[in-house]
Amino acid sequence: MELRLTADKKLPQILASWDFFCPQTVIRRSFAAFDKSQKRRPNMKRATLIIVTILLSALSGQAQVSLEVQGGLEIANLSDPGNLIPGAVWKSRFGFAGTASTNIQIMDGLQISPGFRFVQKGTKSEWSSSSTGQVNATLTNNYLELPVYLKWEIADFTSKLFVTGGPTLSYLLSSRMEGTSQLYGSSFTDARDDYKSYDASFDIGLSMQTPLGSNIALLATGLYSYGLVKISELASNEQTRDFRLLIGISYSLKE
Repeated sequence: MELRLTADKKLPQILASWDFFCPQTVIRRSFAAFDKSQKRRPNMKRATLIIVTILLSALSGQAQVSLEVQGGLEIANLSDPGNLIPGAVWKSRFGFAGTASTNIQIMDGLQISPGFRFVQKGTKSEWSSSSTGQVNATLTNNYLELPVYLKWEIADFTSKLFVTGGPTLSYLLSSRMEGTSQLYGSSFTDARDDYKSYDASFDIGLSMQTPLGSNIALLATGLYSYGLVKISELASNEQTRDFRLLIGISYSLKE
C-alpha cells in the first residue's frame, strides 16, 4: 500500500508510523509501566553545595586560587546503541562545551578544580530501509555538568603542563532527535523521555598553561570522558564517550 503525505496526516505522524528515527516508539510502549519514581538519581543540589563550600573555604583562606573560563569543541558518541536500528552506522557528532572552574592549590604542584560546564553530547546515525529510504539522524543531549578535577603539574618549561582528571555528575537539560528521510524529508522529536535525567563520567586529559602576564594565562585543554551510566531508558546499553578540546583564560586571585 502506498503511503502519501496529506494535509491531515502530518510528517511526524507518518515518520512515527514507520519507526522513523529508530524503533523507539514501539519499544517505549513496552516500557510504559516502568516506575520512573524509583530511578536513582544523583543529588545535584548536594553536589552543588559541596562545590560552593569548597570555593568559599578557599577564597576565605590562604590557598592560591585562580579562576578559569574555557570553551571549545565536543566530539561526542555513544558506546553501544545495541540493536535499536539493525544495520545502522553510528558516528561522532560535533557540539559545544563551555566551562567555568576554580583552581585551588592543595599542595605544591597539585590543585583541585571544581566547576560548572554546559556540554552538547549525543551521536549521529545513518541507515536505510524500503519504508524510509536513506535516513540521516542526529541526537543532541544537552547537559549541565559538575566536574571536580585534580590537576597535577608534570612539567614547567615557561608553559606549565598538567595531567587533569576526575569525576563528573551531569543533569540532562534537553534531548532532541533530528533526521532527514529520503522519502519523507526532515523532522524532529523530543527524545528526553528516552534518556535518564542524569549521567556520571570519569574524565582524564592534559592541560597547558602559558603566562600572558603577572596573573593571567592562556589555557589549552584536551580531555577524554568515559561515561559510567547506561543513559538509555530503552533496550540499549548506551554510554557516553567524548573527546573535549578547550581553550580559555586563567586569572589568578591570590599569589
